[in-house]
Amino acid sequence: MSGIKFCPECNNMLRPAEDRKEKKLRYVCDNCHHSEYSENARIYVNHIKTYQLEETDLHLDYGSDPTLPRTDRECDSCQQTEAVFFQVPNRKGEETMELEFRCVGCGKKLIHDHN
Repeated sequence: MSGIKFCPECNNMLRPAEDRKEKKLRYVCDNCHHSEYSENARIYVNHIKTYQLEETDLHLDYGSDPTLPRTDRECDSCQQTEAVFFQVPNRKGEETMELEFRCVGCGKKLIHDHN
């Protein structure tokens, strides 16, 4: 990957340009028209790293968030009878949203019926 290059004649910044005939990358000075070929054909690389948190990685205290609506749902894990709920994107890749219920005691995702 090449960094910023400067003209050896006038010290202006060289801009990348394509040499279509030679099929190479050149650097050109707009001031004095100095030109040189690049040692590397790549100007910039952007590495995008994506990852998805596993559900076990989430340790949120849902019970302490006063902005989340609450409902009566019993948790199979800790027998807490209160849960919070919020909208999350549908996991099937659709553009719809679905409700997710979380226990206020242990934060476990609760299975819910659609009635």
